[in-house]
Amino acid sequence: MRTGQTTELLVSEIFTFFSELINCINQCKNIIPIEHEELQKLLQWMNFIRSKRAADKISLEDEKQILLDVQIAYDKVNKLLNK
Repeated sequence: MRTGQTTELLVSEIFTFFSELINCINQCKNIIPIEHEELQKLLQWMNFIRSKRAADKISLEDEKQILLDVQIAYDKVNKLLNK
């Protein structure tokens, strides 16, 4: 697989999802500290997404990393809530 290869995923398609995700994280900051590295990565991805144009495509490499980081953050939050 070549680096920089793009998918058909557009920034506009994930912007709403990430905005809602970040809003949920912010609303839960009294329960879940947002200083956790896993949550900070999601905030970094949101900044990355905001820096792009709506019609920009996400590279396949970035798409895979976003999915992994979301899963890792989800697992961390789930673990914290089940304590």
